[in-house]
Amino acid sequence: MRIVTFAGICCLILTVLFSGCSAVIDAPGPVVVEKENAIQEPRKTIERLLAEGSLVKAHDALRDAIGGDASETSLADVYEQVENRLLGEAARAEGKGHFDTAGRFYRMALGLYPKSSQLRTALVMTEEAIKLKIDECADELMKSGLVAYREGDLAEAVAVWEKIAPFYPDYSPSNVAIKTAKQQIENLERLAPDKAN
Repeated sequence: MRIVTFAGICCLILTVLFSGCSAVIDAPGPVVVEKENAIQEPRKTIERLLAEGSLVKAHDALRDAIGGDASETSLADVYEQVENRLLGEAARAEGKGHFDTAGRFYRMALGLYPKSSQLRTALVMTEEAIKLKIDECADELMKSGLVAYREGDLAEAVAVWEKIAPFYPDYSPSNVAIKTAKQQIENLERLAPDKAN
């Protein structure tokens, strides 16, 4: 039995020596290094843009990085910062009554909402809450436009309702209202050019 064990160990040692195996771990290959660089460059860019206060540009850089080689989780820290800052800016704009700006920020945050459950829990709002906020912003602009419409200022009503399209292009009430008001403006211009808005 000892001869068999000794022979087995000798065979193993000879196999390791002649196969070229070593106990030293090779350095990471160029693919790993390139992938790490592909993640670090966008991270630095996003961090710089955030430090400069360029939130929209940071959002665009993050969107481009996620569309490229980076994954959501590889940029989790900056992803969380960008999304939460967008949501914070949206809430501030909404609080000041700037519903068009708030709606655009909410739409940007929704467009980049993470698929990763880990990242979702780090955000200050859920996806459904953001969608509700977009609806609320559109509704508030719709109401403002209706006030102008009822006062007879059709051009102002259209201008307010057109602010909805950049963040909610499929919002049916504003699309119908714009079409109706523009038709009324055309009718007024034909009937009484000096009284049209």
